[in-house]
Parts: sequence; structure tokens; C-alpha cells
Amino acid sequence: MSTLLVLGGSGRTGIHVLKHAIARGHQVRALVRNPDAFGAPAGVQLITGTPANIDDIRRAAEGTEAVISVLNNARASNNPWAKPVSPPSFMTDAARATLTVMGEQASPASWRPPARASPRTGGGSTRSCVASSTSPISRPASTTTTESRH
Repeated sequence: MSTLLVLGGSGRTGIHVLKHAIARGHQVRALVRNPDAFGAPAGVQLITGTPANIDDIRRAAEGTEAVISVLNNARASNNPWAKPVSPPSFMTDAARATLTVMGEQASPASWRPPARASPRTGGGSTRSCVASSTSPISRPASTTTTESRH
């Protein structure tokens, strides 16, 4: 199976991603700030670092086939209206750094950046959450609806 890097694996959603990936037979790494404070599922390799640091992502992504990001902006509590703790540009910076690293570590013939949405066609998709660094990022098949005329 594949070697995966999970960003945000110590979060509420991330722990489920880690468990599911291990159960499916993948080799899994998680980039976490404090490995000692995180009870990772058996089989998950913990890499100390933060997705805010591109060098940490580079080190964690070395040799992986895909990156799964379940990052979220941290808040002062679990209340969705609690004061944000993450810097305002955290998500954008982490996504940019992740795509940069994937581009650096992929073979030139096998990686292409994700498709951008076209204003005319509405292209692109938010359904895809896995970006592979060794095979082209595929775009999910678009769904079309047929209007019936009565």
C-alpha cells in the first residue's frame, strides 16, 4: 500500500483519518507539534514539527506518496465561536507550503498542480482531499443533472 503523510492528524478529524488509513494497510506518518502529548494509533510514525514550517513538511513528506490534510484553525476552546489561536494566514500558508513540497519531491512527469476553478465552467472541486505526489492529481468526475421538461 501507500505511504501517507497526514497533516492535522492529532485533531478530532485527523485521528479518524489515521485509524482508517492504518486499518486499510497504509504506512502512515503524522506531522505533530508534540508527539509525547498525542496518543497516536499503533503503527503511525510521528514526525515532530508544524505545517507552518515548510522544512518540517519537507522532512515529513520525504518518500511519501500522498498527503492528506485535515488541518483546521485552532481556537481557544472547542466552542466554534471561541477566539482563533492560529495566525490568520495559517491555512493558506500550510496549503501553499504543502503543494510546494509535493512539487519539489515529485518526479516532473508524474505531478501537476491541482486544477483551478474556472469562472465559466465552475471547474475544480472541494471534494478531493488527497493530493498524490507520485501520480497525477485526478479531478473527481463531475456530476450532471438532467432537467426534465413537462
